Amino acid sequence: MIAAPLGSFLGGIIGWRNVFNAAAVMGVLCVIWVVKSLPSLPGEPSHQKQNMFSLLQRPGVMAGMIAIFMSFAGQFAFFTYIRPVYMNLAGFDVDGLTLVLLSFGIASFVGTSFSSYVLKRSVKLALAGAPLLLALSALTLIVWGSDKTVAAAIAIIWGLAFALVPVGWSTWITRSLADQAEKAGSIQVAVIQLANTCGAAVGGYALDNFGLLSPLALSGGLMLLTALVVAAKVRITPMS
Repeated sequence: MIAAPLGSFLGGIIGWRNVFNAAAVMGVLCVIWVVKSLPSLPGEPSHQKQNMFSLLQRPGVMAGMIAIFMSFAGQFAFFTYIRPVYMNLAGFDVDGLTLVLLSFGIASFVGTSFSSYVLKRSVKLALAGAPLLLALSALTLIVWGSDKTVAAAIAIIWGLAFALVPVGWSTWITRSLADQAEKAGSIQVAVIQLANTCGAAVGGYALDNFGLLSPLALSGGLMLLTALVVAAKVRITPMS
């Protein structure tokens, strides 16, 4: 909740490169802490071992992983470049952007806190509805994003909606792949990290070569495709 606004605030003081350098140092410290703190786990007996990627052959699983990739790639295609978009399109200064990012963080916290109520009603509706709302938000920002009020409202809506995505996909794994949740979770984490990298890289290329609104268009397109894939291909196992 505080990382994005704090990063924006510190970026105005020490520069964005030093913010990333500080984040890298914190990442190294976290790795050391995990290695020192977490206990080792017993290995899996050889007769119980299964090929992790055989899970992708199950009905609906590959579609789910593709949808996960597109949703997170869409998120990072836009959110990585929210500063140039909001400062140049809507005219926010550093202080205003910090408040926008804080609002986004609070909205994400609220969305995550209340996600269980939505997921209890329908996991599929959440997994398809959230990216559809994000696609419409991206379109709204492209058309009316020069208005500060609209841009600030979209940041809040984006935080609320995207909060459903990681919780929703974790729920999908525990429902649809309960017997292999650990392996499926490993694949999910790898897909998300790859998606974050690809989304940020392609979003940056689009920003440099196709203009300020291109990361938004890319993000919106990926979110719309995610909603369509979920609605058409992803299977959700109902609660027993």
